Amino acid sequence: MWGIAAILLGGVSALLLWRLMARGRVLRDIAAAIDARRVYIPKKTGRFPIDGSVNHLVRAANNLVAASVRATREQKEFLGRIETTLGALREGVAIVDPNNRVLMANDVMRQFVGNEMPVLGHRLERLMPSAEFLAYVNAVQSGETLSHEEIEVRRGARSTWFEVVGARLPEEEANPDRLTLFVLHDITERKRLETIRTEFVANVSHELRTPVTVIKGFCETLFEDRETLSPEERARFLGKIHRNVERLDALLADLLTLARLESSREPLALERIALGDLVTEVCEYFRDRLEPDQKLTLEREPGETRVRVDPVRISQALENLLENARRHARGMRNLRLRVRCEEQRVICTVQDDGCGIPEADLERIFERFYRVDKSRSRARGGTGLGLAIVKHIVQQHGGHVRAESELGHGSRFHIILPTAGY
Repeated sequence: MWGIAAILLGGVSALLLWRLMARGRVLRDIAAAIDARRVYIPKKTGRFPIDGSVNHLVRAANNLVAASVRATREQKEFLGRIETTLGALREGVAIVDPNNRVLMANDVMRQFVGNEMPVLGHRLERLMPSAEFLAYVNAVQSGETLSHEEIEVRRGARSTWFEVVGARLPEEEANPDRLTLFVLHDITERKRLETIRTEFVANVSHELRTPVTVIKGFCETLFEDRETLSPEERARFLGKIHRNVERLDALLADLLTLARLESSREPLALERIALGDLVTEVCEYFRDRLEPDQKLTLEREPGETRVRVDPVRISQALENLLENARRHARGMRNLRLRVRCEEQRVICTVQDDGCGIPEADLERIFERFYRVDKSRSRARGGTGLGLAIVKHIVQQHGGHVRAESELGHGSRFHIILPTAGY
């Protein structure tokens, strides 16, 4: 009796143990499947079906995994759209934590920092070393509402200007730490143009003031002392007035020319011409301006070099270079204009044997109103705009200019023009 009961009890116990083990395997499979983002619902385990509670758990897990997959996919798509949007911006964007460590930055921001330094995980003030920027970042982090700020970042000899705007992002319950967004716009070129414009206005005012002051002074003298001045004195005063009026006229003419070139309001009148004939005419016209002890030589390669240029503008550029040598190359006796072709370009070189130009001045020689010897240049009647006009004319033709010089051994100015495309 007890033997049969024991057998039945053992069988029931084995059956219950087997079903418990089956449930355990299903639960383990569910846990592993959640990690692997997949769950399989077996219809039967051995001879006994899994009861409804386990089926319900498996279906819930499947739904949870599917929702997780959808959320992850949507999150990746959203982040992809954000990265695409930020990548299309011309501004640098960075999101930092309360310790100013960068959590996210777009490619433009990485370019601002430089490829030699990683961005993510580093403090913003280390990436953009500037006391003004650090003060602005701390003010925004503390909750102050600020407008944009212009900051200067120096790295060695290079200086970069940025317009920066910062704002704190809304708090999230899951992440109570306040994040801060900073947007930086590179305004270095704008600052450079503002500096050029300011210097230009100051230089124009100075250049105009000198002849106007001379004219005004001599006119007042002629008017107030008209009865006591001798004919010789009146003639001398009128000569001074006339020379300064001519100086004013030349200055205004050069200013108008430069304004037209920079604004491109007057398009080039391009023609395909023989360059050798053009430079020959320029030399013949210019020889009359030279002193008796000065000589102008033209060197042309054999054959005809045809280029598509604006002949009036190129003639003006060559005359300006020759006139620059005549006025400012002290001790000059020989002036040479050479034309040669090489590798799809034509090079016109104006060379003198005068005093030369210091190396420190060569980089700025084509700037407006820049003079190596300011007092002597004004005494010779130069406007300080001739070489700037040359540079703009050549750039309009798709070429460039450069200067070479050695003190005591003269200077060489090169106009390099393409022979194709213009």
